[in-house]
Amino acid sequence: MKLPLPQVLNLGRAAANLTVISVILLALNSPGAWSQTARTVKIVVPFPPGGPLADLLNAARAQPGELTLATVGPATSPHIAFERLKRVANINMTFVPYAGTAPSVNALLGGHVTAAIADYRDVIAQMKAGKLRALATASRTRLEPVPDVPTVAESGYRDYEAEGWFGMVAPAKTPRETVSQFAGWLIAALQAPEINRKLVDLGLFPVGMCGVDFGAHLRKQYEEYGRIIREANIKAE
Repeated sequence: MKLPLPQVLNLGRAAANLTVISVILLALNSPGAWSQTARTVKIVVPFPPGGPLADLLNAARAQPGELTLATVGPATSPHIAFERLKRVANINMTFVPYAGTAPSVNALLGGHVTAAIADYRDVIAQMKAGKLRALATASRTRLEPVPDVPTVAESGYRDYEAEGWFGMVAPAKTPRETVSQFAGWLIAALQAPEINRKLVDLGLFPVGMCGVDFGAHLRKQYEEYGRIIREANIKAE
């Protein structure tokens, strides 16, 4: 059952959460240019493979609607992350939704789309193999496993942040003492070096945000995501 926001926030004496970080990717399959054929017309963008996120965004401004970006969608958090990027960077790229991360990454590797947004955990292998290059992370801070990859905020869009997360909530009438006990157990587990290391290796980054802080985070995302969904007329399918 879907609950209205106030009731969700009443549940939100959160125990702990894990952050899932998305990255903006390019395929390293072209030595001196981008090419994409997703719109039947092949477009070659004079863009060096080692260039920053700014080069992608400048190319998008120079060719409104011609460059394409793939991700899981529609009506998913990566879709919203893309729509948010369009707004803060004032660009017009064509959204190409796929039914999963693997198809969207394959489209990028095959040169059918210009770029992609994907969770870091889903593209670790391709990045390590040199098949994909991350232009930027969607998180507020850089990722420890790829410290040389800047954030979108560092690239000139300081208000941009798009993170997925996993969290735990309890029924509204759960005693505070019980919630605190569960929160303590979970935070201790997330902080345990062995567990922390395994989670980071999987692209999951422990946060341990609880109580009022987590409730405020939920409200902020509810308001920001709601605004973008309305502006972009995003519909669930």
